[in-house]
Amino acid sequence: MKVALLTNEMPPIVYGGVATWILNFMEMFQGDPDIEIIPVFLAQLDEPPDDFPERYPGIRIIHGPEDIPKALILSIIRGVPLVDKAVLMRSLSSSVTIPSIP
Repeated sequence: MKVALLTNEMPPIVYGGVATWILNFMEMFQGDPDIEIIPVFLAQLDEPPDDFPERYPGIRIIHGPEDIPKALILSIIRGVPLVDKAVLMRSLSSSVTIPSIP
């Protein structure tokens, strides 16, 4: 099973405890033959460092609405459930925080 982990906090971009939770969640499934965690970074507030792909293999970066189709198409092809496109579009076009993926 593949799981997309959508966040706007991954070290070195840290605002609080979310970044720690994200890393712990990814580490918890590292090496699991049945579950692959795919990080998806929402670069709405911060531009990710150039070394993000090396730090977080397989990461997908969403800078704005134009990146959503690419991320969603890759997700569908790879079988990764991702946040609803309408929710993501609203979040990118306003100051509303993206809700958690259920």
